[in-house]
Amino acid sequence: MPNPPTHPNGVSQIRANISGGSYRSAFYGSTPAGNDTHVQRAIVREIIPNIHEITEEHRERLIEDGLSEDMLSHLPRNTVFVQLVQGTVIGTSYIPAFPFFSSHLSLPLKPGEYVWVFFEDPTNKDLGFWMSRVHETEFVEDVNYTHGDRKFSADGNIDLTRPKDEKEKVVGFPNGQDKETLYTIDDPDAFKKIHKESLGSEYVASEPVPRLTKRPGDFVLQGSNNAAIILGEDRTGSVKRPDTLKNQAGTIDAVVGRGTKYAKDTTPEQPSAPHVVKTTRGYLEVDKTGDSRPNEGDPDFVHDSARLYLSMKTNGDDNFGVVYPSNEVDGNKEPKKESSYVIHKANEIRVIARESGSVHIIKEGENPASIILHANGNVQIDAEKIQLGRDVGADKGFVKYSKYKEQMDELLTFLNAAFTKMSTAMSSNASPGYGSPNPGVTIAGTHANTAAVDAANLKGKIQTARSEKILGE
Repeated sequence: MPNPPTHPNGVSQIRANISGGSYRSAFYGSTPAGNDTHVQRAIVREIIPNIHEITEEHRERLIEDGLSEDMLSHLPRNTVFVQLVQGTVIGTSYIPAFPFFSSHLSLPLKPGEYVWVFFEDPTNKDLGFWMSRVHETEFVEDVNYTHGDRKFSADGNIDLTRPKDEKEKVVGFPNGQDKETLYTIDDPDAFKKIHKESLGSEYVASEPVPRLTKRPGDFVLQGSNNAAIILGEDRTGSVKRPDTLKNQAGTIDAVVGRGTKYAKDTTPEQPSAPHVVKTTRGYLEVDKTGDSRPNEGDPDFVHDSARLYLSMKTNGDDNFGVVYPSNEVDGNKEPKKESSYVIHKANEIRVIARESGSVHIIKEGENPASIILHANGNVQIDAEKIQLGRDVGADKGFVKYSKYKEQMDELLTFLNAAFTKMSTAMSSNASPGYGSPNPGVTIAGTHANTAAVDAANLKGKIQTARSEKILGE
């Protein structure tokens, strides 16, 4: 591997990280890390998500940097190349590091971030295994992208390239203290080049992601782009555990798009949204040095983009604002309290079964009900009563075909008999005194006869009113 330049008088990364509140004095320390340590801090120079998908240009660059064709073909997915940090000294080579964990677990990492690297033999650092990104201080740590060198400033916002008279707050990506003798990497534009030239940067989406505050007993899995799974207890807002919360309320909250209605000022549209700030790279990120928002990232069942909420015990209807329609089928219109729930919420919800599969929605118990989408494409709804729509009442309802047919048969039989009698009576009519038929009565008799025939024909057409698609009692 080539020997990238480094400045021997850089800032102590280790002391800055563990210095507590004494930032100014600690940042200028010079105690180096031991060379015989198994775990070493490093800067990520390059990430290879999949060696089989890199461009020929990137392949040639890796070979020029000293990577053999044989090793290149065997790099596992998500291999990174790092530059070791040893106290105030930056390592003089790029070292490949395989993922530390098996492919069952893969953590987020981006070019330009600091990472912990493990070496089986600390005296031979030709190959390492990266473990996870280094966790930084409150005003630096960002789940989307963490630029570690911001910790060398009390406000984490060093940006010497921004015009002095610019009023809008803009945060940058400093190289150490952004001073010649206090660079992390000797090249002043090193981090800018990593961001622009690294293959891994092409796979990264930069955006504001609210910080998530968890309860001590929670287990949280969180991606870089506002997707999280929280295994904890029923929670409707603040991290504080309310006195009204009962035990046995274990909950899985899988949520995407927390607090997305943010704004670039002090009054976001949503209580759980963070303040955001512009960066010198042109995108927005969470403003970690401004006024803190106590509700940032908290659950918001109204505004969060999409959620799957599973709980042993919660007031799901109340939490999600479920409004019951007028209900004749079930007299209980009140929200269900302190019950187990599975709740889906999103702008659009799809339940899809493959061509040979089916979908079953089943309610158990003494009063069972089910909706089944069969594999042959038929839909079956089985229940004691089925209500379609909100408007119900004694004079509203769907026609029951068997009853409709029975009643129409009776009506048309009656009409046919009536018209037949009228036709018979009128066909033999004669005017008093002359013995000749009355023309008007004769015509009426003809119409009555026609009506009787039509009624008989209509009776035979009743079955056409029976739906071929919607079947039932």
